[in-house]
Amino acid sequence: MVPADITAFSEGVGARPVRPEGRKLPLPISPSQIFAASASCWREEERIVFHRSQNLLLRPVWPEDWQAIYRAIADEGIVRNLARAPWPYEEQHARDFAELPQQARSPRFLIIEAATRDLVGCIGIDPTRDPKCAEIGYWIARHAWGKGYATEAGFAALTMARVLGYNRVEAGHFIDNPASGRVLEKLGLVRKPETAMRHSLARGEDVESIEYALELS
Repeated sequence: MVPADITAFSEGVGARPVRPEGRKLPLPISPSQIFAASASCWREEERIVFHRSQNLLLRPVWPEDWQAIYRAIADEGIVRNLARAPWPYEEQHARDFAELPQQARSPRFLIIEAATRDLVGCIGIDPTRDPKCAEIGYWIARHAWGKGYATEAGFAALTMARVLGYNRVEAGHFIDNPASGRVLEKLGLVRKPETAMRHSLARGEDVESIEYALELS
């Protein structure tokens, strides 16, 4: 279970959510609103705070999430397919990731299974050199593979990219990870004619990557 999930929120309609340490979250919304909504984004100024899809809740990463993150991602079969995660993946790596500051234009979200409130992955939106173009990256915990969560979270990320003003998204996957390619195609991304070389921190080498793009406007 996620150690800081929204079971700690106040139940009052319109009440400000409270994290376990008693710190208020900057959004007037209750648990019933979050879990009852079919598909919505909640924003504070220019920052998306939550997104609710059919089976998932996407929410920001908090420092107290590090243990749940570590349990979900410390799997070589996951990390070897990521560009910036090291292997072996240690507890301090999860702590450092959970403590990264949130950026308005490059949000990172934990993917929470709404029915169980279990952490099943993470997805992020990163700006590229083009201010109107973003790159999407994600990982899904092994116990949640085969449930369609990567695709569902991916559609949520596309929605959030539009809300943030991006008009193009890009993504890629290492050539020996075709499952991610199937997800990207389901999201409507189109494969580029040429591949690229991306560095894999876990593998310690550059790996051929198949690249995709989608125009949002």
